[in-house]
Amino acid sequence: MLVMWTEGFQGCTRLRLDYNAGEGSVEESLEDPIGNSLTQIADEACEATTDRYDCDFTFEGGAVRLWFGRAPRTPPAATEWSDLLPELPSIPLSEFVTG
Repeated sequence: MLVMWTEGFQGCTRLRLDYNAGEGSVEESLEDPIGNSLTQIADEACEATTDRYDCDFTFEGGAVRLWFGRAPRTPPAATEWSDLLPELPSIPLSEFVTG
């Protein structure tokens, strides 16, 4: 489950992972579900607050690094979202995998 709180908005979404340890890496299995969930929460935050929210994430050092927050309506050209958004605490990959 991924839960996000921002000023004026609370969002919650369940990450449903189709993880098969025999096929691909943990990162490959998590990429779409995490990206889709963050996008869904950002969309809901935009609708609830009329501000623009955006998100980004990457896998690094056995964890998922997340960026989420209010975003400028027109971001500077060639700027990564991770340079514009606040970074949230990293989540170890072990939190997503059982067994």
